Amino acid sequence: MTLALARRLEVRGTLVCRSALSIGTWDESPFADIAVARDGTGRFVVPGTSLAGALRSWYGQHGRYGPHGRHPSEEDVRNLFGYVAEGSQQALVSLIRIDDAPVEGSPAADGSVDGGSPAVTAQVRDGVRIDPRTGSAMAGFLFSREVLPAGTRFAFRLTADVQPPTAPRAHVEVGAAVRDLVSALVHGAVDLGGRTSQGLGRVVLEDATISDSDLGSRDGLLTWLRNGPVPVPFVPAPRRGTGRLDIEISWRPRRAVLVRDAEPGTAVNALPLTARDARGDIRLLIPGSSITRAFRAHAERIVLTLSERDAPIDVRTREVLPAVAALFGTGPGTEGQELAAGYRGILRIEDCHSTGFVTSGEWESVRSPSATGSPSAPGG
Repeated sequence: MTLALARRLEVRGTLVCRSALSIGTWDESPFADIAVARDGTGRFVVPGTSLAGALRSWYGQHGRYGPHGRHPSEEDVRNLFGYVAEGSQQALVSLIRIDDAPVEGSPAADGSVDGGSPAVTAQVRDGVRIDPRTGSAMAGFLFSREVLPAGTRFAFRLTADVQPPTAPRAHVEVGAAVRDLVSALVHGAVDLGGRTSQGLGRVVLEDATISDSDLGSRDGLLTWLRNGPVPVPFVPAPRRGTGRLDIEISWRPRRAVLVRDAEPGTAVNALPLTARDARGDIRLLIPGSSITRAFRAHAERIVLTLSERDAPIDVRTREVLPAVAALFGTGPGTEGQELAAGYRGILRIEDCHSTGFVTSGEWESVRSPSATGSPSAPGG
């Protein structure tokens, strides 16, 4: 299939994780049930399909199309991102393409990636399901996933083709759509990967540039072949209101709190889960997923108590409570009374980090019995 071109837009920049990122793959891993995607060289990568899917979904829900800024129709989305009709040969090639985004840096022998300082390594997070009857972890529901830490940086590239006036999709507002999409990335409005409702996948696009190349004339094409695209700084559209209410709470536990790291220590069997901040210091971490599961179990107890019902013994046969499902969502394998399976809840809970910290070297002295010194663990 050929595609007539008049102009080509190219956007480059750096995707920076503002929270941990879970981009899963079908490959098996000896360390986790869900591994982070890697390319053939071993580098962590955000697949272009994941980026395109997230951008398409955002644009269909929140985008603005054309000079008057109307909400895009399904036809608008198809014209921009293409489609394949199920069970037929009918298809339309996408005018917008997103490359795989590799992590900045090169892989080391141990699988880590040196993207500056500190090196980027995947972290394993365990997950459990909370028994609504007891409030404790359920047997048989343990799973794990790899995540990349906040601060991880990926090389981003998007290209978009503008068709000439005689082409079938010459009327498609490609330039306006690209500006809307990239502005959303710059403002951090597009989440990536899995478990976004549990605080994962917040990213922003930094150092964005855009080039507009004439490929519809002989002179323009020769200039592009000789010199390549000429990038200029990208000026994003103003941030639009999201209709989202953000609540930030600073708190101090009344009793000891432990979220166990999946990796055991060399001096003790269980270590608290930690995360490295932008400076490379170590902070204690309570994942948004842990808080979400505890809140959901508590919300289910409240609803069941008010309706004078007991929680089922077998969680796999429990009723989907509409009020709880609206807040926390429904899984892909559950059928709610009012919400379809796979519904994403309206509540999002971010990872919770300690205000206190220790340096990376101090933390290694806690983990290793051969290290000298005994610094205090991060607190606050």
